[in-house]
Amino acid sequence: MRVAFVSQPFDNIIPPVEVGSIGIWTYQVMLALADREIDFIVYSKRFADQPLVEHYAGVEYRRVEVPSLLDETAARPFKLAEKLLRYPFPKKPFFSRVANNFAYIWKVASDLRSQNVDIVHVHNFTQFVPVIRRLNPLVKIVLHMQCEWLSQLDRKMIEPRIQQADCVIGCSNHVIDLVSQRFPEYADRCQVVFNGVDPKYFSKNAPVSASQQDGPKRLLFVGRVSPEKGIHVLIDAFNLVVEEYPNVELDIVGPPASAPYEYIVMISDDPLVRDLSRFYHGYLMKENYLKDLQARIPDKNKGKINFVGGVDHSKVVNYFQQADVLINPSLSEAFGMSLVEAMGNRKPVIATRVGGMKEIVLEGKTGLFAEPNDEKSLAQAILKLLRDDDLCKAMGEAGYQRVIKHFSWDRIAEALWESYLTI
Repeated sequence: MRVAFVSQPFDNIIPPVEVGSIGIWTYQVMLALADREIDFIVYSKRFADQPLVEHYAGVEYRRVEVPSLLDETAARPFKLAEKLLRYPFPKKPFFSRVANNFAYIWKVASDLRSQNVDIVHVHNFTQFVPVIRRLNPLVKIVLHMQCEWLSQLDRKMIEPRIQQADCVIGCSNHVIDLVSQRFPEYADRCQVVFNGVDPKYFSKNAPVSASQQDGPKRLLFVGRVSPEKGIHVLIDAFNLVVEEYPNVELDIVGPPASAPYEYIVMISDDPLVRDLSRFYHGYLMKENYLKDLQARIPDKNKGKINFVGGVDHSKVVNYFQQADVLINPSLSEAFGMSLVEAMGNRKPVIATRVGGMKEIVLEGKTGLFAEPNDEKSLAQAILKLLRDDDLCKAMGEAGYQRVIKHFSWDRIAEALWESYLTI
């Protein structure tokens, strides 16, 4: 079998891949499937002076050059089209149209014609499917969704793209259930393949958590610092927690990289998510969410909240190991990767009852749930775990066992392999 992965056009793929959740997913499943008779190709955009073709660990990485839009004059027509198409058609935003990143996918699809592949595995960008199908009519196409776009974007635009895909993979039952409900005629080609972790990696040289060293207990958030992640709710909850449990600190690990307004907030039908528009300012929706967060912290708590910023995937493990509780307060979440990573570190977790996170956490066994956009509910869950070390330890062990059973890379790779065999 010969399989080609098509990366998102903004993902910088450098093996061994340690940056970008989807790039990491692709890299890890290829490693886990190394003993199968599969030849892998990974397509991505070429950045800077990267080689056009690179081989690493038995995988061929093929990069395509796309005309630069850095020149203001050359970029002007593109920016004008984006402005005109972004707002009048909220369910058909510019990012979802074939014209967006057309040069990238046309070059990928053209190169695929000479690669003799059996399966082309496309991440998220549905408009790539018809272009690949046009130039490669006999290839099998897998459309892999790590978000809810299939159930949110214009139905007439999305339906023919699903029709031209041989298999639709979702990162959670939540994502696939939404697709199957909206497109019941294609439910039989929809499958779930979770995201994964390597539990053995997390267990290496695990340091003692800060609280076990008589320091303050440490709460942890890991993810993009973006409005849909609900970090503003977490900070409000933390301010309540400190009133009753002063010996606690919060680490916020992730880059200040808010999702574009049209990627999540503009296309959502959830009123809690739509209300996040208040964090986007100006005609072009250029946001400064980090300043909004910092303004929520009273002076007495400023030394208790640490904005770490972006951290390489290989170093994030240190924050998981030093934490006492991992919290994901998202208002929109297709899966919930930080929960699985924390459970792989034998840490209890707190999540909101949102999206795919409801499939990861076992209430009262591996963690607790809080209601979305509810700082009081979140604060109560945090206080419960801060006050019960035995419960935290039991949840951490149960979470670790759940990761081994459902979310290890070996299990994820096996599920992907089974999906390939059905098409």
